[in-house]
Amino acid sequence: MTAGKRLVFAIPGDIETRSGGYGYDRRIMAELRALGWQVEHLKLPAGFPVPTEAELAETARQLAGLEDGTLVLIDGLAFGCIPQIVAAEEKRLTLVALVHHPLALETGISAELSKQLRASETEALKSARGIVVTSPATAKTLAGEFGVTADAIHVAVPGTDPAPPAGGSDGEGNGPMIVAVGSLTPRKDHALLIAALGRLPDDPWQCRIIGSETMDLRRRSHCGSRLAKAGLAIGSR
Repeated sequence: MTAGKRLVFAIPGDIETRSGGYGYDRRIMAELRALGWQVEHLKLPAGFPVPTEAELAETARQLAGLEDGTLVLIDGLAFGCIPQIVAAEEKRLTLVALVHHPLALETGISAELSKQLRASETEALKSARGIVVTSPATAKTLAGEFGVTADAIHVAVPGTDPAPPAGGSDGEGNGPMIVAVGSLTPRKDHALLIAALGRLPDDPWQCRIIGSETMDLRRRSHCGSRLAKAGLAIGSR
């Protein structure tokens, strides 16, 4: 294994979290390993993108413990929140940021927090040797709003594995099965889905929402209230 094929991938929280972002991270590690890379997972504290002082100190300690010259890919949930830490390490480590979605553009956060995150992420990205994004739209946003030069950005769009077409619902009188995949966060807008389904009370259908219920506990409670208000029954998982 050559030194040039070693990567440390720093990701906050539980890597097995069921979300598109964590799924993307897991796939990156798997595919690089299949190509012969030595990929090490560095588990950062779970509090990002709103870390405590203790979590920031632990993150600084973890990055400081890496060998000089290490290639480090840092998930954007953390990278945009640690401008001082990455600035202290940028000459010693080769830092690359993975930006799924700019933190400041998350739906449902306060204007004050959005402003803080925009300033923090803009400053942090100055320390990145390169930036990986998951869509051309995100690349355009970083170049237009976060002061990133276009040639520093590399787009790696998520893909899907080849699979036969889905067979559809079972047709046993329960109607269609609607599947919504996404964590219960404002940006996924489950409220709109619930409102639409509430207009179909007499039609036979089922809906299964698949995703984390713990990322935003207020949103989970809000969705539960919306379901009750719409008169929709909640079945067991």
